[in-house]
Amino acid sequence: MARWLSLQVPLCHRVLAGIRAQRELSGVFAAFPGIEGLRSFLRAASRMEVAKARLEQCSAAVDELQSLVEHAGGSQRRLVASLEAIESSGPAVGRDSEDEPDLQKRLFLSSAELLGSCSRAALGVRVYTPSKSPAFPGDMDVTATVGRCGFVRTGTSTPFVLSYATGDRPRDAQADGDAPQRSRLLKEFCSLPTPRVTCDVRLGVAIEVVDPTFESTAPMDIFAGPFESSNVIVKESEVGYLNSGIIASHPSERLISDVYLPRSMVGSLECSAGVYHHGSMGGVSGAPSRRWFDRLPLTITPMLLGRGIANSAVHGLPNHTRLTERIFEAAGVDPSGYTGFRMDVAYPLLYAQYLLSFEFGVRN
Repeated sequence: MARWLSLQVPLCHRVLAGIRAQRELSGVFAAFPGIEGLRSFLRAASRMEVAKARLEQCSAAVDELQSLVEHAGGSQRRLVASLEAIESSGPAVGRDSEDEPDLQKRLFLSSAELLGSCSRAALGVRVYTPSKSPAFPGDMDVTATVGRCGFVRTGTSTPFVLSYATGDRPRDAQADGDAPQRSRLLKEFCSLPTPRVTCDVRLGVAIEVVDPTFESTAPMDIFAGPFESSNVIVKESEVGYLNSGIIASHPSERLISDVYLPRSMVGSLECSAGVYHHGSMGGVSGAPSRRWFDRLPLTITPMLLGRGIANSAVHGLPNHTRLTERIFEAAGVDPSGYTGFRMDVAYPLLYAQYLLSFEFGVRN
């Protein structure tokens, strides 16, 4: 959008954040840019092939917003403060009456106490590269890692488990496709001493299970990878879908999922994020709109990290950039030719699938 309209990326992000906001009215106005930013956006849109009637409606709405701002004291900040005061004094009705992050924090604390385990962060880094053996033009392969930072458990809790899709076929596969495999811990990023880990491959999914008898007095960092999967794009007609998901399999304070795509394709794709049930139907494959009945009513705004990995650092996780470099090394590509996207979620719902989805045109 920023390239198409010749605008700054942050301005376009603010416009999208306001459009997608599902919260109190004060939050919607706080998400949008200011009056001049909105007018700049509309001026840029008017130079492109955008319906004139729609632009006139939008311009009238901005005029009304300007009147509200002037009535509230001349600034959007004062308008938001006035709306917040009205909302806080109004009747409490349903979910909107509660502070959603606080609700999710309480759910995290209760889940951690009930299950006897939790982690500071659930992490995933994925680098998508042009397929070595494409099924069609635009097909891609992926190199990735998944892990947990600051994992703690009691002796009575469920074991520490990491799972991820794998394209590997076990050498001694049984008829049903199940067989034990060598663990793929990224030991340079794991806490010491590293616990014994058992790995099984079941129906294309690798399951890393930490020895349940292992006790650690300090929080553990456990990472698996780098692992590769081939031909990961789902093609439907002339549209390709790339769905990159991560699940908080333990109560986590934070979920961070980074996706890196070749810069050459970024200008022609659409990026969205959503939260889905991860039940009997498994992960979301193809068009996410087909799983409308599985989507949870939570708003996730994807972040644009920009070119390379200069913006990959995460506060409180000092090894994250080095971990990202390691995955690029395994993929055999230069980070400067890639653009990063991120989901950063506080107190993710347990066992829900957090999905970054990309849609782009592919040739037959």
